Amino acid sequence: SPYFDRAFAVLDRVKSEEESDTPELYVRWAAQPGASGRKFHAMFYHARHLAEVGKVQEALREMEAFREGAAGHPRSSEAMRLLMSLHGLQHNDERVLELAREWRGRDGAGGEDTVDFLTAMIRFSRREFSDAVSLFQHSADTASDMVQKQRALYNMGVAAMLGGLPQPYARAVSQLKGDTDAESSPGNLELERALHLAARRDGSAEDALRDFLNAHPDDPRWVEAQIA
Repeated sequence: SPYFDRAFAVLDRVKSEEESDTPELYVRWAAQPGASGRKFHAMFYHARHLAEVGKVQEALREMEAFREGAAGHPRSSEAMRLLMSLHGLQHNDERVLELAREWRGRDGAGGEDTVDFLTAMIRFSRREFSDAVSLFQHSADTASDMVQKQRALYNMGVAAMLGGLPQPYARAVSQLKGDTDAESSPGNLELERALHLAARRDGSAEDALRDFLNAHPDDPRWVEAQIA
């Protein structure tokens, strides 16, 4: 039926948190032969349910099976994003990169910000800071919403700081101006840089801390900077 996608979306939206039968329905429908539209929708929503309740390995198996059999499915792009996120949680870096390459070849620019963000996180964990900076910047440029954009810019600034790349760092701070989210604010990024310098016993740390104290007197981390 062409209405499977809408029907499953409504079912997922109206089921209560206490409802225990719906995941069992997903399992039963996913196991039934035929009705492939319903089968793969059930697999997708069951995998998402498993991820929500913390059963990551089971969710991975279900989502990998969905990916193998449901090419061109209405939920395939969303499934790829979830699959990369789950593999990222398991530190399966090579698998995330494989999926990112597959995504680009198959889906083009759709969800590009998420692919770049996840790939950047892997580069960052490998201390490949220059590559991470470029990927975070591209994720910010193509972000579908402001929260994702600010998160990418903040991570770009941290990667630039750790990689000793002053120009991308300054660009990240500049683009974060006006952000009201304390976690990804330019002030928070500037303090992280100052604390990083202090941890390295860098002679410029004191000036960096004083600059933060003077520029952000109402920041919730002001005392932390004063102690440092």
